[in-house]
Amino acid sequence: MAENPYAPPDADLEAPETQPFEGLTFGVLEDPLSLRRRHLSHETGLRGVGTVYMLAGGLCGLFGLSLLTIVAFDLLVVHSPKDAALVVRIIGVLVASAACCAALLWLGRGLGRLNPRVRVGVTVTSALALLWVPVGTVFGLWSLYLLYAEKGQVVFSQRYAEAREKTPQLRPRPSILGVLAVISAAAVTLLALIGALLDL
Repeated sequence: MAENPYAPPDADLEAPETQPFEGLTFGVLEDPLSLRRRHLSHETGLRGVGTVYMLAGGLCGLFGLSLLTIVAFDLLVVHSPKDAALVVRIIGVLVASAACCAALLWLGRGLGRLNPRVRVGVTVTSALALLWVPVGTVFGLWSLYLLYAEKGQVVFSQRYAEAREKTPQLRPRPSILGVLAVISAAAVTLLALIGALLDL
């Protein structure tokens, strides 16, 4: 039987089905540049939160050094602590501030690198910050939004990490509002630490 030259081809010309994935647009993978541009502002916000964590960690370290100076002066210069219970309390606060400093620096560095492993730690600290009305409440809500919004899920994904590697020319630029927020949060944290130091 002769083949009909006008017959339609037997091959399946339908497009293969694609599975849902971050960065998909109409079933087609976005190119890295478009994906990065669409999420760059969210990436900037997450990195800004990481900067606040780094500043808070540095201030906790400064607070610990101040306590260490007080203890060293009391023990080495005065030679006889006036209140042994006070010294013990200061040492306890010193250990706590050192642990807090290390944790905040680790979380801040992880956020700056968009490391998904720090999300649980940032979630816990952001939830605790909600109790610090009003600054901590606003900061905690903003942090949780950045972490768990749809764009936040994409920014922490492996595909976005690959997109960042392929688009080094795109660098997050913090907004003026973001810079002011970081400075305000750092100033409030510093005042709180100074107040706690004066109460000892």
